[in-house]
Amino acid sequence: MAETTQFLGATFDPKGGMTAYEPHEPPPSNGLTWIALSDPTELSNPIFEPVLNRFPLTLADFTEKYNRIGIESRPEGLALLTTLPHCRDGVEYHPIAIFAIPNCIITVSNLELSEIKSLFNQWKQDPISIGATSGRLLHGILDLTLDTFFPAVDYINDELDSIEEQIFSSSSTDLSRLIGIKRELLFLRKNISPIRENINSLIRNGQPVVSPSELPEFQDIYNHSLRLSENVDLSRDLVTGLMDVQLSVTSNHLNEIMRTLTVISTILMAAALIAGIYGMNFQYIPELKWLYGYPFAIGLMTFLGIGIYFTFRKLKFIGKK
Repeated sequence: MAETTQFLGATFDPKGGMTAYEPHEPPPSNGLTWIALSDPTELSNPIFEPVLNRFPLTLADFTEKYNRIGIESRPEGLALLTTLPHCRDGVEYHPIAIFAIPNCIITVSNLELSEIKSLFNQWKQDPISIGATSGRLLHGILDLTLDTFFPAVDYINDELDSIEEQIFSSSSTDLSRLIGIKRELLFLRKNISPIRENINSLIRNGQPVVSPSELPEFQDIYNHSLRLSENVDLSRDLVTGLMDVQLSVTSNHLNEIMRTLTVISTILMAAALIAGIYGMNFQYIPELKWLYGYPFAIGLMTFLGIGIYFTFRKLKFIGKK
C-alpha cells in the first residue's frame, strides 16, 4: 500500500530486513512493526484490535478526546498519551497516543505530523540506530516529542526578551501580553509534568516492552523532562519579575506626571490668588486707579510663577535628579 497522509506502516525483521506493512493484514509476530496513523477513524479497523483492545483506557481517552496525559501499563505491554507542540503564532499542542507491545508499536495523532513522518522515514532507512526493538523505538518516539518542547520554550523566551527590551526602553508595553505568556507557560507545564511522570513510571514498570538494558536511555529522556520543567519554572519567574518591573515603571511614570501637575497647579494657584485679590468688589483697593496696575499684576503673577518653578527645581522635585 502506498504511503498516505492517514497511514504509515513497516516491519523490521533482523533476518529479513525492512518490509512494507499492509493494513489489511495483522501485524506479523516476527520482527518489529511500526504503524503510524494520522486519522483516528483508522482505530476502528479490526486489524488493529489485537493491540488496541489490550489498552481500553488509553483508547477511550484518545477517541473520546479527553486527552488526559497518562500511562496504562499491562502485563503484555503499555500505552500512553503524550503531546507534540508546534510553534505557529503561538504554541499549538497535538495529542499522540502510543500503544506498544513487544513486536508492534502503533502511534495515532489527529492529523499528519511532519516530525512523526520524518522519524518514521529515518527508521525505515536505518532501523538499527533508531530502534530495532520496541523499547528502543518507543524511546525514539518519546525523545522526539520531548525535543519539540524545547523550541516551544525558546519561542516563549524570545517573546519575553522582546517584552523586556520594550519595558527598559521606556516604551509602552501591553500587560496583557505578559499575562498571555504566563498562561502559555502554565499550559506548557501542564503538558510536560505528566509526560515526566509517565517516563518515570515507564522506567519502573516498562517490561516487557522496555528491557533492563534500555533503562539508561529512558533515564536520559527523563532528565530532559526535568530540564524542561526547570526552564518553564525559570520562565514563569521571569514573567512574574517583568510584571513587577512593568508595574513599577508605570507607577514611576505616573509619579512624574503627578509631580508635573503639582507644579503647574501650584503656579496657577499663585496666579489665581493675585487675580482673586484684585478682582474683589471693594471700592477702596490699592492700585485700583493706578495706571500701571494691570502690568504690575501680570508681572507679579509671572514673577511668582518663575520663582515657584525654580524653587521646585532647587528642591529637586522636578527636573534632573
